[in-house]
Amino acid sequence: MKKLLSVFIALIMILSLSSAFAATKVSGKDVAKTGTALDDFEFKIVGDTVQIEEYKGKETSLFLEPSYVIDGKTYKTDLSRFMVGIGNMDVKEVFIPEGIEEIPARIFNSCGVDKFYIPQSIKHFPAYALSYFHKMFHPDGVKVFYAGTQAEFEAMLLEDSKATNPYVGNGFETEIFEFIFEATPEDYTSGKF
Repeated sequence: MKKLLSVFIALIMILSLSSAFAATKVSGKDVAKTGTALDDFEFKIVGDTVQIEEYKGKETSLFLEPSYVIDGKTYKTDLSRFMVGIGNMDVKEVFIPEGIEEIPARIFNSCGVDKFYIPQSIKHFPAYALSYFHKMFHPDGVKVFYAGTQAEFEAMLLEDSKATNPYVGNGFETEIFEFIFEATPEDYTSGKF
């Protein structure tokens, strides 16, 4: 009887500890419905933002959120240091939501992404980010969904090319890209493109 009681008490303690951890677990806003769990990223809290740095999960599609809730507090998503992951060939799609204003040039460095969504809220899209895509690794091409117009996208690239280090260059293989302008999130997820 004492052994059974001891086992029962140990079980209760384990369950109460696991529920305590579940209550403080870091998760994204509506993660179960749409987003990729924040736990799958390397990240750090910087002021009122969550700075996402690299993806470490196993999903093939990333759906980032404009903000994440951590311990009951909402943090705005900062992708200024984000990389899908050098050598991560498993991730094929990246959805960047409205509200994100900046992405770094290295976001697609040495990864297998072949489809991504750029919201109109992006104020700076580094042209050099496109130079990480090569026909050799993307024989079926790369689909770029942009919420704004073609003119707005070209203006962003042109503005970036003026500010880029002239020793690095902005060259990218334009023929591998299929651009879908004035795209909605539904266009991205529908599979019709």
